[in-house]
Amino acid sequence: MGDLTGQTVASTYSQLLNVASLDATYRNVTDGDGTASGLTLSTGGVRASLLNATGAVTFDSTLEVTSAITATGGVVGSVTGDVTGNVTGNVTGNVTGNVTGNVTGDLTGDVTGNVTGSADTLTTGRTISATGDIAWTSAAFDGSGNVTGAATLSDDAVTTAKIADNQVTGAKIAMGSDAQGDILYYDGTDYVRLGAGTSGQVLQSGGSGANPSWVDQTAQNPSVPQVDFKDSGTSGTFTVPLGVTRVKVSVQGAGGSAYSLNWSSSSAYIGAGGAYFEKTFSVTAGDTISYSAAADTGLNSSNQRPSGASSTITYDSTTYTAGGGSGGYSTGQNAGGGTVTGTVDISVNGKDNTQGGHAGSGSLTKYGNGGHSDYNYSDAEGQGGYVKFEY
Repeated sequence: MGDLTGQTVASTYSQLLNVASLDATYRNVTDGDGTASGLTLSTGGVRASLLNATGAVTFDSTLEVTSAITATGGVVGSVTGDVTGNVTGNVTGNVTGNVTGNVTGDLTGDVTGNVTGSADTLTTGRTISATGDIAWTSAAFDGSGNVTGAATLSDDAVTTAKIADNQVTGAKIAMGSDAQGDILYYDGTDYVRLGAGTSGQVLQSGGSGANPSWVDQTAQNPSVPQVDFKDSGTSGTFTVPLGVTRVKVSVQGAGGSAYSLNWSSSSAYIGAGGAYFEKTFSVTAGDTISYSAAADTGLNSSNQRPSGASSTITYDSTTYTAGGGSGGYSTGQNAGGGTVTGTVDISVNGKDNTQGGHAGSGSLTKYGNGGHSDYNYSDAEGQGGYVKFEY
C-alpha cells in the first residue's frame, strides 16, 4: 500500500491497495505475507483506484471501485467497477462494469457492461427459426448444449429456376407400381399413369377433353397412326418400320379409257372401272412389301380403247392384284370391270360400263374410274390406280 505519511484521518485517500484478503467488515486487512497490516477501513465511502487481493474479497454492501478489482478468490457482494482478473469463486452480487477475466463459479447477479469470457447457460432460453425456402424452429436453446431440429421445404419453395438442368430422374416422378411401357399423361386435373397395354395394342387419343387409351387392332381395321400413299404410276418396296406389327394395304386398279372422245349420256362407250381390295398383314420390322400402282390409261385409235393396268403388291412371295377395267368399244358392247386375285380381306370388283364404269372402291373419286364415267365424265382416259400402306 502507498505511503500514508501526511494523510488525515477520515479524509479521502487514493492509492493502490494490495491485500491478501478483505473481510466483510472492511476492517481486517491482511497483507500479502499473511500478517495483519494494522489497517482498518471505514464501512462507508468509496474505494477508488485499484484493489488487488490474493485471497477472497467479501463485501456486505456495495464496494465502489472506480478502476478495477483483481482477485484470485471469490468476490461476494455488489461491485461498481471492473473485474479484470480471474476470479475463482462465485460472484453473487451485481457488477456494473466489465468482466474481462474468467469467473470459475456462478455469476448470479446482473452485469451492466461487457463479458468477454464465457457462460454455461443463458439466463433466458431462446429459439432459432429459419424461413424462406425452408421452415425450421429449434428447440429451446439456453447455451447448455447443442440443439437440432428437422427442417422442411416451404410450400411452393422449389421453383423451376432452382432445379439444375437434367437433374430430375424417373425415380423422382414415379407414381407407384410403375412398369416398362407405362405412359404419363395429364387428365385435366393432375398427371396420372396409363399402364402399359398388351402386345399389338396401339395408343388412341380421345381428342381434346378426353384421356388416351390403349385399343386393339383388328385384322380388317387396324388403328392407323401412319399412312404411306403411293400415287399412280409409281412402284417400289415398302419396308416395315421398327415397332410395327401390322400393316393394312389398300390397292386400286386403273380404269379403262372410253371409246368416244366426247362424253354423252350413253354409257355404251365409256371405260370400265378398276378393281379394289384391302389386305392386312402381320409383319415384323424389316419385312418388305413390293408394290406397283397402275398409271393413268392412255388412248389409241383401235375399235377398243386401252384397258386399265393392274395394281399389285407382293408379300412373302405371294402377289395380290387389283385388275384394271376394260376400255370402251366402238360397237358399244359391254366393257367389264377389273377383278381381284388373291385372298384378301375386302374385295370390290370394278363396275363395267353398263353400271357406270366406277372404280371398285368408290371412295377416292380421282382414282380407278373409267373414261367418261360419272366421276370422270370430262376425260376419255381412264384414271390410274394407287397403293396405300397404313400402320
